[in-house]
Amino acid sequence: MTSGSARRPDRSGAVPRGAEPGFARGMEMRERIPAHLRDIEATLGEATTGTVLRATSGYFDVMPHDHDVAPAPMYRCRVRDRMRKNFVFSESHAHAQRVDDVQRREVVEPVVAGDRVRFRPSHVSGVQVPAGVIDEVLPRTRALTRQAVTDGKIPVGQTLVANLDQIVVVASAAHPLPRWGFVDRLLASCAASGFEARVCLNKVDFGIDADMVTELGWYARAGYGVHLTSATTMEGIDELRDAVAGRTTAFTGPSGVGKSTLLNAIEPGLALKVGEISRSTNKGKHTTRFAQLFPLENGGFLADTPGLRQLALWDVSDSDIDQLFPEFAAFIGKCRYGNCSHVTDDGCAIRAAVELGDLSQRRYFSYVKLFTDG
Repeated sequence: MTSGSARRPDRSGAVPRGAEPGFARGMEMRERIPAHLRDIEATLGEATTGTVLRATSGYFDVMPHDHDVAPAPMYRCRVRDRMRKNFVFSESHAHAQRVDDVQRREVVEPVVAGDRVRFRPSHVSGVQVPAGVIDEVLPRTRALTRQAVTDGKIPVGQTLVANLDQIVVVASAAHPLPRWGFVDRLLASCAASGFEARVCLNKVDFGIDADMVTELGWYARAGYGVHLTSATTMEGIDELRDAVAGRTTAFTGPSGVGKSTLLNAIEPGLALKVGEISRSTNKGKHTTRFAQLFPLENGGFLADTPGLRQLALWDVSDSDIDQLFPEFAAFIGKCRYGNCSHVTDDGCAIRAAVELGDLSQRRYFSYVKLFTDG
């Protein structure tokens, strides 16, 4: 080519000289995109809003808000690419990649069951489940969040479920026996997130002892709604069904306490998988792997959450932990010192109330453990 002459465009299909690595890599990545995903992108309709009922491995089942048929249609969505780069999906990342991501982010699983989203449904044909793309996660009213279990040193929040009205903390009278300290931790997490909470003792057909009655009495005195239920005999199910009608309610608690069985009893037809108790550990085996919402026939949603074996409070300062125990409210501010920790300080009104029997000693010990261990 002579000096000053224009370069003619190469229409031969060859890779331009000097651009082989990036160009070839881009073409390769384009070829790797499954054809059905390209079809979905090409057939997206107008944006609408919906609620995420289930989130798993980077895909989200969304029920549109403006549906006029029963049962409601469901769209299996993924997030648009420019949103995905800001997300950390713990289940779909390789371990090393997730640890690296967690060190750079403040939250994992930012799209969860209960989220209200703006999405575009696809009109592609030949698929078993209608597809779509999520463009935006709308602001949350509340979210149940815990500190994520990671290998990084930076604390990271993990949202379990969003936009709830209330939470039912479930324990069982037997198989496994109640872990009241863990119930207290769950209730404290509900209070930290601004949720109304209820306490449900399930499997009462096995019998309840005096200690269980005493503990439930302390919860009732603290202002929590208390339910005694059996999905076997249906005891207490009608009352619990009335308590969740027309509201979005999550059931949470350790594995094996019968959360899925309760939901099956409240809303016949769900047919949720029910687990067994491990003979070696006497702990429940996980049957619910992902939080998911189920529409109620008479309005509202039920949320089933995975069984929890540990729960670290997220974004709560030590000085605010006493406010997570509602029965302490009558005594806060009456201590000798304004910054009383209620653990070792002299002149503590809360410790005095415990000694007088006005507050539960066991609940107080739960407070001390949260204050000292987090």
